[in-house]
Amino acid sequence: MGRLRAPMALPFEPIILKRLIIDLGLNQAEMGRIAGVHRSTFNVCVNRGYIPTVPANFKTKVEQYLQMPKAQAWLKENNLSMSDIWTTEGTMMRSVRPKGWRNNRPAMMPGNPEEIETHKEVEMLQEGAMKHFKLFRNPFLTRSVILRIFTCPMSIGTSRRL
Repeated sequence: MGRLRAPMALPFEPIILKRLIIDLGLNQAEMGRIAGVHRSTFNVCVNRGYIPTVPANFKTKVEQYLQMPKAQAWLKENNLSMSDIWTTEGTMMRSVRPKGWRNNRPAMMPGNPEEIETHKEVEMLQEGAMKHFKLFRNPFLTRSVILRIFTCPMSIGTSRRL
């Protein structure tokens, strides 16, 4: 009896089911849960053609889930039958994203979008950091910044020369 190969050792050959999932925007984790396997196992199935032996009715559960009208319409549009989803796709699909992938996520910004506040942070180069990098003067202070510092009302009367 030959030694079984690990699923991740299989070559990357996505099956047609992957194209169906991408085009319809289905969730692999949900499909894996319905089929009775973990999300990562379902991902290996889709990307490498590995069909898990446990549960025994894995294929039938996935096919039952895909009895939805939009999946049936996709199969009809691509001239495929339900049994065809288990054959290899024949194209590399490593970086394929679902349609509208970026557009369906709301911006995650805390607070009220009408009241946007901006704060200018003061960046400082500490003396210890200057010593560490053997800097003799602050490289971020340009002549215009130095002039602003020494011409502000608080610095009137200083006798420093540039």
